[in-house]
Amino acid sequence: MTATAHEDHANEDCARPDWSCTPAPCATAPSPAAADATPCLLDSGLLRPVVDTPDRLEPVAPAVALHRLLRASDERVAGERRRGERLAETFAPLLRIGGPHASADDSPALRLLSGKDRISRAIAEVMAEATDEVLTIQPHGAHIGPPPQVHEPVIERDQAFLARGGRIRALYQHTLRYAPTVLARYERLTGDVQARSLTRSPNA
Repeated sequence: MTATAHEDHANEDCARPDWSCTPAPCATAPSPAAADATPCLLDSGLLRPVVDTPDRLEPVAPAVALHRLLRASDERVAGERRRGERLAETFAPLLRIGGPHASADDSPALRLLSGKDRISRAIAEVMAEATDEVLTIQPHGAHIGPPPQVHEPVIERDQAFLARGGRIRALYQHTLRYAPTVLARYERLTGDVQARSLTRSPNA
């Protein structure tokens, strides 16, 4: 049984005491020792000490008791709604990655993208929302052949991410460690950025 279910049963027990009594003290009103068996009666304010006989307890008026129980129930419902709102806010960035047509049934954890323009747009969208860290494995062909100016938008995008406090970690093939475009990139980028090379890249 969950804590919530246990609490609900406790409230039901509080709402159905095992004695009958008028709002005034009566012979069947429990003593504090007897009420210890059902502590929620005191915690919920359904019982109170008799003014002139503090060693006896009396039930509060039914209207007051109902109001207190309903208020506690409303607070629990409001708490669950706030929890749902926090969950929705937490998942919102992940839902945006899937696009407006994504659903719980057809939204895969990974997407296959083809074409330089489409890939570049996807990376730009993700990095615009990223706040912590970007991990990349850089392709060999991007630094062999294309003119250096094609890297300008990428350097500006990455520098904007670093300026927001993010960090970048990149892996290159070992043959690119002296490539002019790679050296120029890390001479210009400022912030928490590191690059390493591997003798063989993971996708080789």
